[in-house]
Amino acid sequence: MIILTSNKDFELAVLFSYRGRKMLKLLLKIILLPYTILWYLGIWTIKLLGRLISFILGVFLIIIGIVLSLTLVAAILGIPLIFAGLSIVLRSLF
Repeated sequence: MIILTSNKDFELAVLFSYRGRKMLKLLLKIILLPYTILWYLGIWTIKLLGRLISFILGVFLIIIGIVLSLTLVAAILGIPLIFAGLSIVLRSLF
């Protein structure tokens, strides 16, 4: 049993009640919303850059594989490079 003696005690009782905790969580979400948006924007940017870099690397491997396949001696290395580059490009697109 809680005995309230002043208005401050009442505020503390409301604060630690279930409704007060819900209100604090909502207030915290509202206060941290700009930081959350920036965080997800940073994550999205890093994912996009990773896909772009892997796409460029895959195209580079395909080109190197084609050049090596033109010389019949290095075709043993060129064909697997083409397949590796193709798989990297497909992975970065999907």
